[in-house]
Amino acid sequence: MSLRDSWYIAARSKDLKTRPTSAVLFGEKIVLFRGVDGAPAALLDRCAHRNMELSRGRVKDGCVECSYHGWCYNASGTLTHVPSLGAEAKIPSHRVRSFPAIEQDGYLWVFPGEAAPKNSPYRFAHLGEDGWTSFRMKTRFAANVDSCLENFLDCPHTVFVHKGWFRNHDTRELTARVRSGTDFAEVEFAGEPLSNSVISRLFFPR
Repeated sequence: MSLRDSWYIAARSKDLKTRPTSAVLFGEKIVLFRGVDGAPAALLDRCAHRNMELSRGRVKDGCVECSYHGWCYNASGTLTHVPSLGAEAKIPSHRVRSFPAIEQDGYLWVFPGEAAPKNSPYRFAHLGEDGWTSFRMKTRFAANVDSCLENFLDCPHTVFVHKGWFRNHDTRELTARVRSGTDFAEVEFAGEPLSNSVISRLFFPR
């Protein structure tokens, strides 16, 4: 299984309103919009006519309309309207690639793989549960996913690299619970005391 064969966050739900927006996954630009039923749709961000970016257009009757010649595509990527053709003319059988898209946990998820997805996006553990807090961060990293994962799971470096932001030099031992699978890794540090750091004061005020 390649990295493409997974669900990825393409946008926040609240950012997709009446106009299309775009995201880039694996070097491909994708246009996101809401279909006639309000569900998210994801297409290759390129009109089949002149390769204009569909994200520059608008949403009309649940379809994305190209800003160049007004060609319209529905949520499955099928061409539905060509304004320059006569009323009796047959619509050409053009289409653009569509991607599976799901709205879940406040985000729009897109599956960029070639095969059909076999499961839904992963759920965020404890999201919205009493006694748990959550935060969202949007950052562009100049690194691959393996390096980012290693960095986020590497707690000792935060004492030295991010002084005062996360942790201090408390040397008490903690229990780390690790869960991993073919395409994920999750680590939970049990019993970690709250430090007097910037992050602790922001998210866990006393």
